[in-house]
Amino acid sequence: MAVLGLLTTAGLAGWQRFWINQQMSSAATELAASLTLARAEAVHARREVLVEPLDPVDGWASGWRVHALDKEGDQDFSRSPPLSPRLVQDIRTTGSFKNSTKGGAFFAYSPKGFSQRISSRFNAMPTGKVWWSSADTPQERVVLVDWVGRVRVCDPSMDKKRCGD
Repeated sequence: MAVLGLLTTAGLAGWQRFWINQQMSSAATELAASLTLARAEAVHARREVLVEPLDPVDGWASGWRVHALDKEGDQDFSRSPPLSPRLVQDIRTTGSFKNSTKGGAFFAYSPKGFSQRISSRFNAMPTGKVWWSSADTPQERVVLVDWVGRVRVCDPSMDKKRCGD
């Protein structure tokens, strides 16, 4: 009975880590899909499209929305649900994911599909990263956007060189 209890406990802990890793991968893929949607909508509608957290205080853990700001007002294209609190220990951003005119993190696409900063439209080659980690596992996930606007998801434990620091 004791051996069965130990095996069950060990298996449950492994399963929990596996589940959190899957949630991290899913959240990173969902953010990448939102960024891809924003780029496509920017090109299609020939206007600036933003991806930004739903709550500037909680940041990307609060979920995010894809929307356009223009003469016709604020138009939402999609919204994501908040991330699980167990999933998010640390979310960091770099590059274009910072310096929002509203004070929070954001990412924007130009009408031609290039990544850009809203506060300085003529800034050359903005790039950005969002990465997060969980308190329950050592895994991290990174979503990278290059200056052309292409998006990719990266696992630093598998590919440190391409994920950056």
